[in-house]
Amino acid sequence: MASKRPRGTKKPKNYKEEDSDDDFDIPRNTATPKASTSKKTSLKPKKSKSNKENVQKANDSIPWLDRHPFQPKNNNIAYSSCHLLHFLRNRSFGTTPPFWQDQSVNNPLMSINQKLQVYKSYMDFDRRVTALAWHPENQNVVVVCAKSGDIVLWDFENEKKLAFINGTGANGSIQALKFDYVSSDLAYTASVNGTVACHDFTGRREENIFLNTWDLNHWYTSLDLLDKNTLMVGDNKGQATILSTDGSVLWGAKLHKQKITHLECCPSNSHYIISASVDRTTKVWDVRSLKSQKSCLYTLEHEAPVNSAYFSSTGNCVLTTDQKMELRVYAGPSFALMQKIPHPHRHFQHLTPIKAIWHPLRDIIVVGRYPDKEFPAPFESELRSIDFFDSANGKLLHQHIARDLSNKIVSLNLFNRTGDQMLSAAGMYAYLWKPRFPEQKREKANDSGKNDDNDDDDDDDDKDNDDSSKKKRKRKPSKKLDMEKDLNKKTSRSKKVSK
Repeated sequence: MASKRPRGTKKPKNYKEEDSDDDFDIPRNTATPKASTSKKTSLKPKKSKSNKENVQKANDSIPWLDRHPFQPKNNNIAYSSCHLLHFLRNRSFGTTPPFWQDQSVNNPLMSINQKLQVYKSYMDFDRRVTALAWHPENQNVVVVCAKSGDIVLWDFENEKKLAFINGTGANGSIQALKFDYVSSDLAYTASVNGTVACHDFTGRREENIFLNTWDLNHWYTSLDLLDKNTLMVGDNKGQATILSTDGSVLWGAKLHKQKITHLECCPSNSHYIISASVDRTTKVWDVRSLKSQKSCLYTLEHEAPVNSAYFSSTGNCVLTTDQKMELRVYAGPSFALMQKIPHPHRHFQHLTPIKAIWHPLRDIIVVGRYPDKEFPAPFESELRSIDFFDSANGKLLHQHIARDLSNKIVSLNLFNRTGDQMLSAAGMYAYLWKPRFPEQKREKANDSGKNDDNDDDDDDDDKDNDDSSKKKRKRKPSKKLDMEKDLNKKTSRSKKVSK
């Protein structure tokens, strides 16, 4: 047996222990921790004291675009991410994307809307613009209507008036215009002169008047097509009338106590229509059960008269604009109030009523701003802009301001079907907006640079021509040359005399 070192004695420097019977012991992989004076650090993460800390950590770890009360319970990246690709993935698999992924789709769309600039403008009216419409077939053609009753079919790409219909004057204001579903050459109008008429832009047919009140105190204010064979109009008495496209009256009844300001058919289901009125109500109707005021499906009460009520492109939401400073969003199918958005757009007698609209691709609200001192939290030198709101949370996404329109109130806005062009009305002028990307600016700069180079070449050619013309001209002899010649002659004579 090997002798063991007694306890309490120090180990010498060159000391080596002899082999023992412990060679067959199983080696342990655990490492002994180094001795330190600091406190021991635990390898496991600290447990949160309450559930609020867990929720806060989840919020910080996910790049939220908009805070939402429902937090993700699934740890899957495709569920908790806000990336557009994960949104498309969930849609392709048939699962409904969560709220935060649905909001991420607004980002690429708003990046295009922020680049909108005035492309063309129409300024030939002597009275303010009251109605706008896009041509159903040609996306380069729009219709602009004025308070004087004038209607112009305008090709903004070629800057041509394809058709112009003269109005009746001050009492001929066009309140609404809709194209026919079958023939794009026909359009129906509701006017302040008390008529509902059909116009032919080709000029082959004369104006066909369907309804006429023959009363200066009774006029038509709104119009929309229910299908390809019928249309519905409303007047300033709260009366609604359904007509055929031939002009025959099919039905009529009083739906509101006061003037009907807006009528629209649901884009996803033509059986449902919505009406807005000055009596501070917006009502949803079923055309199949129209009888009287009590036959409405839903009545949406407001605190002020309502200018307009629009269905979203999917028909799931309704957007209303009152005459003071409030926008409302109602969610279907029960049309419960979802959002109240404060916004300055007060009503003025000599101003076309401001109406908020939907973007055709997303549930984004587009409305012109009319600054008001009574609006909550106003600020000095507030500009008259075009505002973009998110209907889901009422957040202001963008406030669009153009140099030419900073002092003008934009009352009406209307996007085309693809959502890349916008038509606006401000006073007597109509403006066409298009997005302008940095690549287009570079191309224009390059084209201008090439033109400048060509101009320089032309200048060089002109200089060469000028030099050649100067050479061709005969130069007049100077006085110094004449004096030198006389001296040379005199010297030559003196030499001859001396010889």
